[in-house]
Amino acid sequence: MLAADWALFEALDQQIHDATTQLAALLPDTPAGVLLGIPGVGVLTASSYGAAIGDLNRYRDAAAAYRASGLVPISYQSAGRARSRTGISREGSVELRRAIVELGRGVGLHHPDFITYRRRLLSRGKPPLVAMIAVGHRAHRLAFAMLRSQRPFDADRWARAVAGHRHRADEQARHGDTTAIGGPPARRDPPAQPTLTHAEASSN
Repeated sequence: MLAADWALFEALDQQIHDATTQLAALLPDTPAGVLLGIPGVGVLTASSYGAAIGDLNRYRDAAAAYRASGLVPISYQSAGRARSRTGISREGSVELRRAIVELGRGVGLHHPDFITYRRRLLSRGKPPLVAMIAVGHRAHRLAFAMLRSQRPFDADRWARAVAGHRHRADEQARHGDTTAIGGPPARRDPPAQPTLTHAEASSN
């Protein structure tokens, strides 16, 4: 019995290996191949996100795609009263939702800025799941911009975008605009804009 189970496991493992090898060969020739340059994004993560996001023309911007994943936060109401806890809508593509979370998981473990961002959220008392989704949101904005522009990941460009956002947030906070501390409101990505904007580098 154990020998038969082990043989089945080895057969399945070989099938997974063969499928991954085929994906690795095909992915560079697809739009999602550009995502392989992001630290922490491998063949499975890039292909899953690319397949789940599909045709970018379906979405006005990264925020619209994120809403389609069902990861946007919502507040529940009961008997006319808003509950103290919020959750995610879960209305939308399950595949895209999983792909965004996995994207954030990979980048959040390998990219210094995303690692710092996750630690900062946890230090503020955010639950681990909330922090993971927030990192996924941020990684999604980066990946969406790269898919649209087809420009490879540039660590220096990303650092400049993040630094620019932090500088603007600090300036607004210094002048009493505390709403900017958690990041600027999401802006629509212009369809013809090939570069990464400050808003795409920011979190929620």
